[in-house]
Amino acid sequence: MSTIFCFTNTGNSLAMSKQLADLIDAEVISMTGDPVDCNDNVIGFVFPVHFWGLPLRVEHFVERLNITNKSAYVFTVITYGGVFRGASGELKNLLEKKGIPLQYSKKVKSVENYIPRYEVKDTEELHLNAHAAIESIAFDITQRKTCKAERFTFLNRLFKGMFPAKDPANDLKFNVSDACNACGSCARVCPVGNISMVDGRPTFLHGCEHCITCMHACPVGAINWMDKTQNKARYRNPGISRKELEDFMNDR
Repeated sequence: MSTIFCFTNTGNSLAMSKQLADLIDAEVISMTGDPVDCNDNVIGFVFPVHFWGLPLRVEHFVERLNITNKSAYVFTVITYGGVFRGASGELKNLLEKKGIPLQYSKKVKSVENYIPRYEVKDTEELHLNAHAAIESIAFDITQRKTCKAERFTFLNRLFKGMFPAKDPANDLKFNVSDACNACGSCARVCPVGNISMVDGRPTFLHGCEHCITCMHACPVGAINWMDKTQNKARYRNPGISRKELEDFMNDR
């Protein structure tokens, strides 16, 4: 039995998890839910990098996950939009505390979508290259290949220290424009249940992990970060529908 634990923001990691699961005959499980005991022979973790480290949701999930098969083949695939090194080392460190080695680690270039700082950079070539990369990774996994995780360095710790999610009240910096149509997609897609619809308007509950999924999920672009995103394009992986993303994020 093989399991892929996945966390996603705009569907890139989910799309890659689904492709990989088809190729290695695995089940995809959302990391938005509560961890369970895992006794599988092959265990994977697929997620995007956040500020040169793990998303808080991934960090908390792995810390609580009980891997009972100590001889399992464990791998990770990390998606990213910009340039980074070392996030796999943070996962390696967490797993080693459980006596579980991380045998295989790869990163796959994807769409840059951290719009508080950058513009969305989406091209057909990126998707084609990512698809080809997952095919190669799947072959490596079936052959039980190994490679070292990149070291989680001082630079990684420095960037991770600037992660807005370190302050749960960072959601005070979100604002909602009059374009909001009260559809509630933002609340349904939030992986930590941090958004409640009150009188037809999203209300943030100060438990935000700054994944900014809500910003991209809003069909009218009504949710913004300070004054930095009002005129920037939103993004969702073309292979993942809004309904599928909402359902996956609510699997908790």
